[in-house]
Amino acid sequence: MTARTSSRTSFAGQASKALTVTLFAALFLGLLAKQASAGDLDQVSAIHKKSDFGFSVLREGDAIGNHSIDFTRRGEDLVVDVSIDLEVKFAFITVYRYTHRNQEIWRDGQLYSIKTKTDDDGTEHWVKGRASAEGFVVESDSGNAVLPSDVIPSSYWHPDTPKAETLLNTQTGELAQINVAAAASKSYVPMPWGQEAARSFEISGDVDLNLWYDDKGCLLKMNFAAPGDGSQIDYVPARHPVSASGPSLAGYPLIGDCVRLEMTSIGPAQH
Repeated sequence: MTARTSSRTSFAGQASKALTVTLFAALFLGLLAKQASAGDLDQVSAIHKKSDFGFSVLREGDAIGNHSIDFTRRGEDLVVDVSIDLEVKFAFITVYRYTHRNQEIWRDGQLYSIKTKTDDDGTEHWVKGRASAEGFVVESDSGNAVLPSDVIPSSYWHPDTPKAETLLNTQTGELAQINVAAAASKSYVPMPWGQEAARSFEISGDVDLNLWYDDKGCLLKMNFAAPGDGSQIDYVPARHPVSASGPSLAGYPLIGDCVRLEMTSIGPAQH
């Protein structure tokens, strides 16, 4: 992405900041379908079981919100609920607000269905999709498409994300083309329980960001330069799945290896 210079003291600079967050949030949302009713996705947030990845979202070191990825077993299905809440303030006045809810259902190791609902500072978007014999059928407020049956959403928790050549954009429902470059060596990522060895992956193409995964394929960290002004956006780990709160997930395909034995919640970063 190409960074543009913007004033951080003028109203235009604050507007640029809001736009930056808008574009940033679009990296994390999206995917499939016909209009979801408010009732459909209001139920999504009620499924949370505290077996989640939690991140505090920082812009140039200042907290602007939180991003959680919650996991629940429903029979043999894995239900993944993604929640993003961002708010930009200037002189104690909220100049931009963004919320996103995304529910994925995984069955037999593949994406079975997805619903997303986004409020981008008053502009609403929706996506919905379901597996079919033809492929993964997606509908959204921006159009319809049939994607590969093994598509992976751009929610980044999936351990095979670094192996993908395409991702389903969970906000637009479009298929994003990506290139992945793995770091030659591992680094250490500060986690609630201590340092964790991880390998970073640089994602480029339709999506540009850096992701860190441990040897088990568990997402530990992400960051990127925000579109517009190039400001640094960091995801700081705050919580991690624990067996005490999600015993049925331990050993479960895709995410079971990421469930830890000890409580690791430290809550969102405070600024």
